[in-house]
Amino acid sequence: MLDEHTKKVETINTQELTEQEQIIVNFINEHGSIRRITVEDLLDVKVSRAKEILSTLVGKNVLYIEGNVPSAKYKRK
Repeated sequence: MLDEHTKKVETINTQELTEQEQIIVNFINEHGSIRRITVEDLLDVKVSRAKEILSTLVGKNVLYIEGNVPSAKYKRK
């Protein structure tokens, strides 16, 4: 029997995600959510790049934003 996170992973075509995007999705699958500052540390990128990647994932309907900036969490749809 598949758990909820496994089912969500299967619905996303991982070929459509960049390596950095996949790292974020994997992190969220393990931890439930991610914050922008965690993306910066996880990927060793600057604020602007972290925002860009997260925005792209929201645009691809992979993630949604919960809460308000700067403490917003990004979670799987």
